[in-house]
Amino acid sequence: MNRTRTAFAAIATTAVLSAFGFAASTAYAAGPGAGDRTVGANLPAAASTITDEVKADLVFMVQEERLAEDVYSYIADKYDVSRPFTNIAGSEQQHQDAVTVLLERYSLTDPSAGMAPGVYADTDLQDLYNRLIAQADVSLAEAYKVGVAIEETDIADLKEALAEDGLPADVRVVYERLTAASENHLKAFTTQTTGGTIGSQDGTGLQNGRGNTGQGAGRGAGRWAPTTISR
Repeated sequence: MNRTRTAFAAIATTAVLSAFGFAASTAYAAGPGAGDRTVGANLPAAASTITDEVKADLVFMVQEERLAEDVYSYIADKYDVSRPFTNIAGSEQQHQDAVTVLLERYSLTDPSAGMAPGVYADTDLQDLYNRLIAQADVSLAEAYKVGVAIEETDIADLKEALAEDGLPADVRVVYERLTAASENHLKAFTTQTTGGTIGSQDGTGLQNGRGNTGQGAGRGAGRWAPTTISR
């Protein structure tokens, strides 16, 4: 799939209130489920070859999952809150592990491996991390919106990657499991906001987050729009 780099839009530090509303389920408030622990288990056999686009997606995905863990861990420490941030941060580590299995299968390297939390080889992800931390520093309410934003972006990126031609069966299984887990995480964060669903209902949420450059480099971290909360 041909993709072009998109510019960052400003990340809103205040919510845009919406007139519509949907009740968010409280069933997800505790965070991740059992599926997070098995996302990299019982995979189909590796393919003999994969495309450069699939390689680039895998390299980007492992960094994106680490960014989510780093942001959630930072927020949990800053505000001394465990749920859902600490629980979901643990899930994001499991997601990284699952993608790392795929990297190893296809002899790919995570360019951010060994770097300190909050430090990334991908400059767009680095910029994104800095922006998200700045928003989370405003208040705990803003931090919950950061969680929504991250999960919406993860879902969009995973769905685009799933649409790639020539996607191997083992990569597809991991991406599908990651998508389901991110949807649960999104519900958990949405529950923590005041009164409703956020973002994609009216197209005001996160847009897709990848560019179209070489393997693992400058993949882009997306076009970010203000988070919408209904009250």
